[in-house]
Amino acid sequence: MKDKFITSIKWNIIGAILKIILQFGSTVILTRILLPSDFGLLAVASSIVVFGNMLNDFGLSQALIQKKEIGKYDIRYVFTIQMSFAIVVTLFVFLTSPFLANYFHNPEVEPILNVMSFMFIIQAFGLTSTSLLRRSMDFKKIQIVQLIAYLVSYGFIAIPMAYMSFGVWSLVMAQLMQSFLTAMMVYVMQRHNVIPLYKYKDQNYILKFGGKTIVNNIVNWAIINVDVFLIGHFFGVKSLGYYNRANALLAMPTGVVVGSVKGVLFSLYSKMQDDTELLTKIYLGSITAIGYAIIPLILTIALVPQTIVLVLFGSNWMFLSELIPPLAIAIIIRIFAGMSGPLVWGKNKGEKEVIAQFYSLIILSVILFFTSQISLLYASWGITLAFCFRLYFVNSVALKILHLSWLEYGKSIYKPLILSAIIAIGTMLFDRFIFSNINVYLVLIFDVLFASIILSILLYKYMKYFISDELIFLLEKEQAKLPNFIKKKLFSEGTK
Repeated sequence: MKDKFITSIKWNIIGAILKIILQFGSTVILTRILLPSDFGLLAVASSIVVFGNMLNDFGLSQALIQKKEIGKYDIRYVFTIQMSFAIVVTLFVFLTSPFLANYFHNPEVEPILNVMSFMFIIQAFGLTSTSLLRRSMDFKKIQIVQLIAYLVSYGFIAIPMAYMSFGVWSLVMAQLMQSFLTAMMVYVMQRHNVIPLYKYKDQNYILKFGGKTIVNNIVNWAIINVDVFLIGHFFGVKSLGYYNRANALLAMPTGVVVGSVKGVLFSLYSKMQDDTELLTKIYLGSITAIGYAIIPLILTIALVPQTIVLVLFGSNWMFLSELIPPLAIAIIIRIFAGMSGPLVWGKNKGEKEVIAQFYSLIILSVILFFTSQISLLYASWGITLAFCFRLYFVNSVALKILHLSWLEYGKSIYKPLILSAIIAIGTMLFDRFIFSNINVYLVLIFDVLFASIILSILLYKYMKYFISDELIFLLEKEQAKLPNFIKKKLFSEGTK
């Protein structure tokens, strides 16, 4: 099982890296062509679509993965319920789109929502196939599908339409095509019976688990999207567009990687839910690995935002440099909080996370409501503060399940934090020293080289001080494929 976990992680990492490259390129190009209001409008529509998709799914995808054994009736039942909900949600969005347009003080919201509502039915068609692929941990096929769908949708639809001045509709059409291609390809790769089934003997287990999941997903959606509704309402879609682009810049290297890893972890935790000792090692090791993969980059972006924004988006987007530092800290906190979810649900303790998420939502809503009365920057810092509470509430559930203390948890993340701080602060000082003296594009190149040199020196000279035992546990099976100097430092010298 550990070998399959490592293989799944490798495919997800490969897919994540390629998706980051594609997303990075398309984001830079589209941001330079389109207006902030275009991205604000899409942010509003996307938040509604995500919510609708959660209702379509009703938590049944995770139930299909988590259930120890499934049969053909489980599959037919899940597919039937998901498609039925999709039709209902599509009609509901059509009826409520005028009210949502009024809430955001923008009439363009209504036609965009009406068109994007068809995504509910399209995506629902592929949900069951995707769940079956995840259950079998066949993440290679999932990554291939997602890469092809994104490349076609944004490379051949979004960017050409943006150049032809279609504005926000270039983004809308790209999302529709991406959903269609994804649903069709996953079904071809994982076919299943589509004959409707509304009742069978084991439906109570599926519905019970799905019911707990959907409640948690709705609360989690509210936590992630309450900022869209408050910022969009108080500041308008243009300010929301700036906020959305700052989040998108930070989410590019984080969302894809973390989402891929969490998908593998949930499948693994579900299959090994009775082996607490092994789950503890994997949980702590995965947190450490994510810390090394994400924090150095995000923290460095937070400390050199002017250079990043000028090079990628141009001077018209410089306001983003004020929003990036607080949102970067918030996204790091959110990542560590989110890593507990797969464990909690894999152990079928989801109701405990629902309660923790609910407390988090209340605190976030209150803080964001009051900070939104002041400025967009204050609202961004308010989100960071609220996510600290969320980290405590959610991770407390996971630590209790594994009988771990906060001190043991802290030991798994303090080394990545120290390494990241050294790299980020060093790069910031270097950036400020050379920023006013040379071309900004050269500044970014030199910043990247400087950060890479610091990282290489720290890992080469002091690797045993930075790598945890839990991470070594995850790497043991792959040590034959590692460079010799890494094997020597990790598996011969050990760690301190």
